[in-house]
Amino acid sequence: MGDTLKVVTDQQVMISITNCAGTVKWDDGSTGSFIQFSAKESRMVTASCQPETGCFTKTVQTYVQVKPPKPTVQSSLTDVCENTMVTFSAGGCTGQYLWSNGANGNQITLVATQPQLLWVKCQDTAGTSDPKFIQFRN
Repeated sequence: MGDTLKVVTDQQVMISITNCAGTVKWDDGSTGSFIQFSAKESRMVTASCQPETGCFTKTVQTYVQVKPPKPTVQSSLTDVCENTMVTFSAGGCTGQYLWSNGANGNQITLVATQPQLLWVKCQDTAGTSDPKFIQFRN
């Protein structure tokens, strides 16, 4: 197991432990060589290897960092011409949308006056997503 595992909200996670000559016990009370769950929030996952003989118990931890997924984006226009109004609509977020131009909400409308590179992120109780980039040229 590694130190940090980065996943998106509701992603199926499977963590396994190898080289244990005994019983693997997980922090949720389950036993077995792996644990599987749907990631809802960031948390530390701990596995202990309890050997069949002897006293030595090995403990391994992995931090599961959960972020919301990148938003999806749709444009009101297929082709963006200079001085044309274009609306971008974001979706797929259960929290709020954060746009690179400072706007909030799931839609922004712009006048295309020059080539632009925008981004939108999703922010919810799990944190802030990676940006979804939107580039358009006149």
